Amino acid sequence: MGLRIRRQKVMPIGVDLGSSRLKMAQVSMAGSQIQLLAAQATETPLYSSPETKPSLTALAENISAMLRSGSFRGREAVLSLPAAATFVQPVKVRPGTPEDMDQAVRNELQGKLPYPVGDAVIRHQLAGTVYADGGQMQERIVVATARRDLDGYLDAAKCGGLAVVGISVEACAIVACFARLFRRTSDKDRMTLFIDLGLASTQVVLARGPEMVFARNMSLGGRMLDEEVAKALSISPEQAHGIRMKT
Repeated sequence: MGLRIRRQKVMPIGVDLGSSRLKMAQVSMAGSQIQLLAAQATETPLYSSPETKPSLTALAENISAMLRSGSFRGREAVLSLPAAATFVQPVKVRPGTPEDMDQAVRNELQGKLPYPVGDAVIRHQLAGTVYADGGQMQERIVVATARRDLDGYLDAAKCGGLAVVGISVEACAIVACFARLFRRTSDKDRMTLFIDLGLASTQVVLARGPEMVFARNMSLGGRMLDEEVAKALSISPEQAHGIRMKT
């Protein structure tokens, strides 16, 4: 009888580029067991634009410092883009070839993005089949981000010492995080609503078992609460944010 040894697989570093906090974590997997190897977090300047050069420079410096102080293994990483820098919304298109649906999705996004469609990096996945406009349509969840923003975050990660091997967004990361909880046959049709209230926006995600069937990024978040509290108390938004985080 042989002795079976489970080999530990070290996963890439997960990097969450939040609007108020930068978080990095790494786990290893052995069979179905998950072990946390390292985790670091740091505050990021509130109410600053992620597109500005100083912000990206600070991001690179923070990443480098967290790599030095943490027990991270390797430098491969998966970035989760800031929700405020992404567009997430379902659209309906007619079934067709991948090329036809790519073009149909781009047509649906005309006038809906805060930048030209030609300047966007766009990905989409099937959420389900519906009947509309007298025929069968595919509902696809679309994720888009401005190419200049994506390039900026990739450059900052590289300058900070990371080798980026993947890109994700909060909606997809939320479903992937909880997917392992829905592995039983009885869970495959269970509907779960996830709501993530962030500083700059709120993610609303609906999943059937481990599969995402609806997602939307709404530009309403904790920042709006901070601003309302600041007005009511005649204080700065930063002070209001501190009060909210303590309550």
